[in-house]
Amino acid sequence: MFGDGKVIIKSAPGHTQGHQVLYVKLAKTGGVVLSGDLYHYPAEKTLDRTPTFDFSPEQTRTSRKEVDAFLKENKFAAVDSA
Repeated sequence: MFGDGKVIIKSAPGHTQGHQVLYVKLAKTGGVVLSGDLYHYPAEKTLDRTPTFDFSPEQTRTSRKEVDAFLKENKFAAVDSA
């Protein structure tokens, strides 16, 4: 967002047309990803399911793969809020 890599906004359509994911690199804790409704339940990840109310299940799956790849590339550990 500012060119220094400390704040990155990634497009992640599927749940809604304009859904986005935010990465913030914090000085004390390191990187944090705010993903909103990318996943609603842990089973969605393991079973590759999407909610019936998502705008586009196909885009949701693509966005999930892209965000998961970003997390892997940046060595993030998976964390559930559920």
